[in-house]
Amino acid sequence: MFDTALFLGFPVDASYAQKLRGADPVLVGVFIHGANGEYLSDVQNEGCRYLGRFIASSVTVADLSLLEQNIYSILKKVTPHERVDLVPLVLFTIQKTA
Repeated sequence: MFDTALFLGFPVDASYAQKLRGADPVLVGVFIHGANGEYLSDVQNEGCRYLGRFIASSVTVADLSLLEQNIYSILKKVTPHERVDLVPLVLFTIQKTA
């Protein structure tokens, strides 16, 4: 069965993917997981890779703002020398397997 969910994610381009490969593997393992990760989920959507979070069915603008700050904060822990906050996050719907 499929369920549609909202996802707020950081688009991972080739340059950032290379930086992730050079990051501390312990930090990557702690903060970036598959689709059901405790911190950031690593998902593919329409041929692009995103690191982010699934969003509850009801969300406020304040909640989205906090989630955005949380995503940037985690990415900054994993790649401390990168200005990830200069890249806008993307909000989209995605099919999530139940």
